[in-house]
Amino acid sequence: MRRMSLLDSPSQGSAIHPAFIALKARCESREIVDLDAICIEFVAAFKQFILSYNKPSDKAMSRDVDALIKPQLSYITGGLPLPLAIGNLVKQLKQEINALSDDCTEEKGKQQLTDWLDEFVENRIQLAFQAISLFTRDKLKGAHVVLTYSWCPLVEQTLLAAHEDGVNFHVCVLDSYPCQRGKKLLNSLCKADISCSYGLITSVSHLIKQCRLVLLGCSAILSNGYALAIRGSSQVAMVAQAANIPVLLAAPTYKFVDKVQTFTEGHRSSCTALVSERMEMIPADLITAVVTELRILPPSSAPAVLRAKQLVV
Repeated sequence: MRRMSLLDSPSQGSAIHPAFIALKARCESREIVDLDAICIEFVAAFKQFILSYNKPSDKAMSRDVDALIKPQLSYITGGLPLPLAIGNLVKQLKQEINALSDDCTEEKGKQQLTDWLDEFVENRIQLAFQAISLFTRDKLKGAHVVLTYSWCPLVEQTLLAAHEDGVNFHVCVLDSYPCQRGKKLLNSLCKADISCSYGLITSVSHLIKQCRLVLLGCSAILSNGYALAIRGSSQVAMVAQAANIPVLLAAPTYKFVDKVQTFTEGHRSSCTALVSERMEMIPADLITAVVTELRILPPSSAPAVLRAKQLVV
């Protein structure tokens, strides 16, 4: 709070808005760890920044706001790259900012940008989660035993929604040290009276024999069909493929990025700003299908999704 009190208005150029300071602090303290939650909080911080903006009389809003967000992003990243999905969001937001006309008033510009941010959260995250849950429910009906790894809120919502709709299944939750985030999913499923078992990732070879389906979350789907997911996910997918068990990845289309990468290059490249979890690549040939809000697609359809959503850079 003492740091916040020393900051100037965001219209001063070099100042950092308190909303971005709070966001970074919450991520560093691991108060929020999931990418989707971070993305929603990122949008909320941007809204506060936009609403507190004061347009100079001698400047166009589009160019001024575009210049003012650069120090905010530099502060958040701290030398690390943004998560790929949030980088997508920033690129699209900048396009909306640059699309503002030079004679756009402050009130109109603020309204246009905040409406776009609200629509992004509603359509690309909240409604997308609901659609993905519906598509996955049909696959869960015949699965009987589902295996998942760590904790992903989309996977959690999907399993809970299917259970509420009367689908019966058993969930094997795999976890790993040191975070053991899978316990959060386990507690949530147990409270909903879903039959569960729990084990470390080292037991995947044993547990996979009991399963009919593997359901995983991810942080990004690349244009070559590779998926960026929490470390250990590729091991689960590899064991599943060897056992001829289908692997589904739940991913809203805002996580599709126009980037090609086949592996994570060492410790630093696996780290991103705001997200503390280490990530790794899941090869496309280990992924049976990706469940999006559009439909269930093979990973090779990633370029088509990017074109349809106009996410190609």
